Amino acid sequence: MSLQTFRMISRVLRFDNRDTRARSDKLAPIRYVWERWMQLLPLMFNPGPEVTVDELVLNMTAGLQGHNITCDTFFTSYDLGQELLMRKLSMVGTVKKNKPELPAEILQVKDRAPLSSKFAFTDTTTVVPYCPKRKWNVILHMLTLHKDAAVSSGSDKKPTIILNYNKNKGGVDNLDKLTSHHLLASE
Repeated sequence: MSLQTFRMISRVLRFDNRDTRARSDKLAPIRYVWERWMQLLPLMFNPGPEVTVDELVLNMTAGLQGHNITCDTFFTSYDLGQELLMRKLSMVGTVKKNKPELPAEILQVKDRAPLSSKFAFTDTTTVVPYCPKRKWNVILHMLTLHKDAAVSSGSDKKPTIILNYNKNKGGVDNLDKLTSHHLLASE
């Protein structure tokens, strides 16, 4: 569609009456369509038990319960996890080592054996640093879904939390790829 055609359609296409709409409502031209969309969206969109989130908007979690949210490093935080817990959602994601809520003992890698895991628990949170190689930690922050120190029986001895994260993190990577492609295409 050409720009000229788009502008012509935009001038004549209306979802409301200009004379009766509220002057302060910037969404007024499409308010009816938007409200109808928001009404029908929960009926049309029913995610599975695993949900991958990158730019998580908490308002979008309304109506979701019992799902596990997989986040990337940028979004994983203790506060977000607690907020999701109040909404009856669980979360798994990688955590940066500079997060203040991480205990110093769990960050120690000096005397850790390769393929070892250390588990730290609170009532609502499990933190697992996994050491795949000597002096190298991969930290995962998990809320409510895993309450045990389960480790795989494979040769890598990965915690089940990491296996769960790895199973679902492809959605985060795909979302990043799609949104970056869309952003580049729209520039």
